[in-house]
Amino acid sequence: MALRSGVRDQMLRVAVLVGGSVVGSGLALAGGFTHQQGAVGLGTSYAGASATASDPATLFYNPAGMSNLQEGQNFSASAVYMSLRNNFRDSGSTDAQGKAMSGNDGGNFGTKATIPNLYYVYNTGALAYGVGVSVPYAMQLSYDPTWKGRYQFTSGKLVVQEVAPAISYRVNDQWSVGASVGYQSLSLELGSKINNFNVCYGSAKAKGLPDANAAVACASQASVEGESKIKGTSKAYVMGVGVLFKPSADFNVGLNFRTASKHKVKGTVEYQNTSFFAASGVLTNGNVEGNSVMPGQGSIAVAHKHDALTLSADVTYTAWSSIKELAYDFADNTPTKVTSLNWKNTVRAGVGAAYHVTSQVPVRFGYAFDQSPTPDAAHRVASLPDSDRHVFGLGAGYEMEKYKVNFGLSDVVVKNAPTDTAATTGEKLKGDYRNGNLVSVGIQLDYVL
Repeated sequence: MALRSGVRDQMLRVAVLVGGSVVGSGLALAGGFTHQQGAVGLGTSYAGASATASDPATLFYNPAGMSNLQEGQNFSASAVYMSLRNNFRDSGSTDAQGKAMSGNDGGNFGTKATIPNLYYVYNTGALAYGVGVSVPYAMQLSYDPTWKGRYQFTSGKLVVQEVAPAISYRVNDQWSVGASVGYQSLSLELGSKINNFNVCYGSAKAKGLPDANAAVACASQASVEGESKIKGTSKAYVMGVGVLFKPSADFNVGLNFRTASKHKVKGTVEYQNTSFFAASGVLTNGNVEGNSVMPGQGSIAVAHKHDALTLSADVTYTAWSSIKELAYDFADNTPTKVTSLNWKNTVRAGVGAAYHVTSQVPVRFGYAFDQSPTPDAAHRVASLPDSDRHVFGLGAGYEMEKYKVNFGLSDVVVKNAPTDTAATTGEKLKGDYRNGNLVSVGIQLDYVL
């Protein structure tokens, strides 16, 4: 396996070849489809989710809240359909020679996905336990394969599934505590184009060939673009602990913490149109390993009910700075790819309201501001053009004592933001990501037996 301090062959200065695709697994998490745990929370932008404890999805947001549900067996099933739109506008992207980069702006590179979630909670009164099956993280992007940033990234897909048993204990009328242990399964697919001429030229220069000789040696690759595809999987555990404090019957305070989950991704890399490099022992199909971290997260939330109105709010802190870099090792002589992220910790703040028009018909509203961990244009890469987000929620439902059906709508407006990044073969992507928008529509069915 190539090591970070090893393999100093003629390809070293070229650095490699899978472009930005190897960083996709981490970047997907910053602002992808995250934490869409049902339609009830969708309507309030999940404001106060650690305190409201109004449906079985509290198992994810604060397991202590399970003791706040109706006594008996609580079932919940939901599906959230999401449509992401985003566009890139070029403002001076260049090739390795400093000339205007060929290609288009990538089109609408957002895609569509449906995220399912299932929860079961059995509340006996003092003790409650349950299990959740959810998709806490998912991302899918697809640029036009001939776009200007193709040597950094063309397409990617990441899905993290989680199965989490949990338990909650009501200490007294005021205090409840809870904990969960989640088993996560991660899968990813990542792709990018390869500038064969620049890879060859850099190799020739590294061996000491003059410019003219290097150009001649690589002339056959002048119009050839290779392609890389990485596929990988990983398993990891995550723990959650929570406290629910009720100073009065109508006032909840929730605290919740989820640990980081550390994934060791193992998979394969496949190349196309790279046979020219076979003799160098690089860019050959084989195994690849890397790391991907889901950061730790803490939340404090409040919810207060007054007659038919329930107001909620929360502040959530996410430790993105724990992710210093992303590094992938290849089984052949391709040098390890290391990408510095320089991410910062973030704060999300939300406020929401639920009003029962009648005892059976609630309506919901919510707003949240969600910071991006991306610090600047130099770290806003094509695999996820993340920036600060405004989240607007709206929902309604029909609820009886044993049956509930709820609908939610969310509109996430992503702030326009610049990028100024470079592929390892010298091409620079410069421009703005614009008109980012994620619309989510969800339905949730709850039943108490």
